[in-house]
Amino acid sequence: MNLFLIAGILLIALLLLCAIFSWVLLISGRFKSSFILPVHNEAKRKYAKNWFLFQSLLLLAAGGISVMRTTQLMEGHSDNVIENLTYGLSSLLLMRVIGEFKYIGLFRTEKEGEFAKIDSKILTPLSLILFILSLALVI
Repeated sequence: MNLFLIAGILLIALLLLCAIFSWVLLISGRFKSSFILPVHNEAKRKYAKNWFLFQSLLLLAAGGISVMRTTQLMEGHSDNVIENLTYGLSSLLLMRVIGEFKYIGLFRTEKEGEFAKIDSKILTPLSLILFILSLALVI
């Protein structure tokens, strides 16, 4: 099996696992608003669950795009729409890794707080791994 296809299958598995894990957190009641965004006031905390739900749906969509692109690579087929969606997915993952220079990503300036700890230990490294795996699909 081609190394690029293995990377595609790993990407699919990780994206779907993250989406399922998100749903487990939501359904089990263990969700904290600091899992998705830095919360400094109660108004933002109210919308955190909605954003977390939206994120899990986006992870499912990204997994679907990855499935379609990996299947195309296995069959030797090329489709411009799916290729462009894969470029978009890789670009979004790269933007998540780089961050917005205050709260999110490698170059964040905010180092304190529960979200900063979760972001530095889990979210940014996971995004970096997903980005690297997504590069295999944009060949």
